[in-house]
Amino acid sequence: MRMTHEHLQADSPNPFPWLRGVERQVPPGKYLLVDGAAPTIRFDARNLLDRPAENRVLASMPGIHHHGVYAASAAKKEPVISFLYHKLSSDGQPETTERLIIFEGIGYGEHSAHKGQPPTWYLVGPQIGTITSGTAPDFEPSDSYLDSKHFSIACITGGPLGEAILANPVG
Repeated sequence: MRMTHEHLQADSPNPFPWLRGVERQVPPGKYLLVDGAAPTIRFDARNLLDRPAENRVLASMPGIHHHGVYAASAAKKEPVISFLYHKLSSDGQPETTERLIIFEGIGYGEHSAHKGQPPTWYLVGPQIGTITSGTAPDFEPSDSYLDSKHFSIACITGGPLGEAILANPVG
């Protein structure tokens, strides 16, 4: 049975209860930031605070690891999270390092970087470093200007949607 876009949208698991029904408002073939922001930030590792993540939904999401908060200002504090993305490295092997991001928003739809994949939810934020199991985080240099990226939760190993799909399939 071929699944239509409407069928996929109607059956797409939504791990964000406050966004219930938002996915139905995203036109077929489109992608939208549906909550939060996707700014370019000036990253400064001195703004990382070792405190629990403040987003309760993320705290209970499988495949997501919490590393504190990023305090861009006294008023703006965002969770810092990591996850292992089900993606192939440049040598064709599965990635083994987690991506460390400042979680700033949620997207939904068919993102241009994931052509051919069904519409799904995305974690949005700048990638500030990586973590290899058993080692300290490797951060981007301080005073770097970083653009937000869009990470499909369907591609998170051990993530909230079950078995991860490959982020960059060949073909």
